[in-house]
Amino acid sequence: MSAVSAEKPVAPDVRLTVGLRSRVAVATGAQGTVLVHPWGVSTVQALPEVGAALVALSAKALDAAAIAEVVASGRPADDAQVVAAMDQLDMVLRSLPMLVTRGVSYGSESFVTIEPISDRAGDLDARPLPSNAQLSLDRFAYLRRRPEVPGLCLESPLALHRAQFGESIVPLIARIAHNTTHVGGLFNAHETMAIQLLAAAGLVRTGEYSNAEDERLVTWSFHDLVFHARSRPGRSDSLFGAYFLHRERFSAPSATPDRRTGPVFDLPSPNFADVVASERKLTEVIESRSSVREYDGNPLTVAQLGELLYRSARVRRLVSVESIAPYEGADRPYPTGGLTGELEIYVIVARCTGLSAGIYHYESAAHRLRLVNGPEAAAPLLEAARIATEGRIEPQVLLTVTARFARTAWKYEGIAYALTLKHVGSLLQTLYLVATSMGLGPCALGTGDADRAATSFGLDWLVESSVGELALGSRAERVAWARRFTDVVAETRQAT
Repeated sequence: MSAVSAEKPVAPDVRLTVGLRSRVAVATGAQGTVLVHPWGVSTVQALPEVGAALVALSAKALDAAAIAEVVASGRPADDAQVVAAMDQLDMVLRSLPMLVTRGVSYGSESFVTIEPISDRAGDLDARPLPSNAQLSLDRFAYLRRRPEVPGLCLESPLALHRAQFGESIVPLIARIAHNTTHVGGLFNAHETMAIQLLAAAGLVRTGEYSNAEDERLVTWSFHDLVFHARSRPGRSDSLFGAYFLHRERFSAPSATPDRRTGPVFDLPSPNFADVVASERKLTEVIESRSSVREYDGNPLTVAQLGELLYRSARVRRLVSVESIAPYEGADRPYPTGGLTGELEIYVIVARCTGLSAGIYHYESAAHRLRLVNGPEAAAPLLEAARIATEGRIEPQVLLTVTARFARTAWKYEGIAYALTLKHVGSLLQTLYLVATSMGLGPCALGTGDADRAATSFGLDWLVESSVGELALGSRAERVAWARRFTDVVAETRQAT
């Protein structure tokens, strides 16, 4: 199919359209026609008529007849210059498939528009489908509203195009979603052409649907694949990185918010000279690290808890981060993108010598705990941690990591939550290594109830909620780590 022409529609009110996708700016000049788009700058050396057509297509999608009128500019369609310009325009559009939209209009309505969302998107080859071809949506396709345009769009992490829909297409998509529609069951021209475009874009499947037809997809859940595809560049045209889109609406959330009024308990800080003098070697600690699920009879002490938090999670210093929107960053022992420091720690105490049972917020800049709730609110969180470990752990202390989401999302687009999860991993590993070095028993949990935690901590889960948990206690055998490391060294020597 030509980029700017197509087979004659079977109905006079049905038009196939071509345009340039959003966020493409076109300018013509002595150096040629320049297209600025999300993936860079493309310069086209072409006839002036081609430049005029590209400018028109950047403003509005047009059908073949309207494109020919722009190129001809009042001249006969068979004029040699017009014919040459149309051929050249076709070549230009084919060479830039990641910028070209294709659509179907029905009467005055834009029925569907297919837009590329990646610089890897190829030219759509919308071929006629057999009448007995079965149509379906796979389990990764989803409808949503994009705030920048009206209506619904269909996307999939498996596709490099999105479909923007007009109002009247929704019943058709509902029929396809029921997995009972065949091409022969579509009764009009614009639906048939829309299906051909959707199939070419990989947004509608043709053929018998089966979850097992591609083994690479069997283990992917819907939200995991969408999150993976949309939080890394390459398969989306979303913004990625430090754009500070919200800087005009509100300033950066505080690096160390002071928002509580409960009783405060200052934590003891370790003497670093003593720590360094007795510290185990890094390789010993790394090779000895394990999840400990058995505790001895003696609970943790407040001094041990204070040392662990001080060495793992305190704010070492506040840093002025210079950027297009300067803000205050929090430097901590674990790495974070842009020094955002959005993670907070809530300490749920069951048994800790020197500290009453209850829920505390760790104020990392002051290195202190502030009581936020009593033992009755701590009990369900501790029970949930026990269940998460199949009843193998009754934590002496449970550390729940929360994220102040706006702290990261104020700066970063597309990657804010992905960064938060990376930060959680960095924090948990730091807690693991310090706890191992101290002879304590850490064990990260695979899950936690964000709603329950937010209620117990007095938080709005959309503003701040739990993103990680670590159970903590006194290691059952304090020399077990040394014996294990000795075994590792022996095995390594034997292997080499």
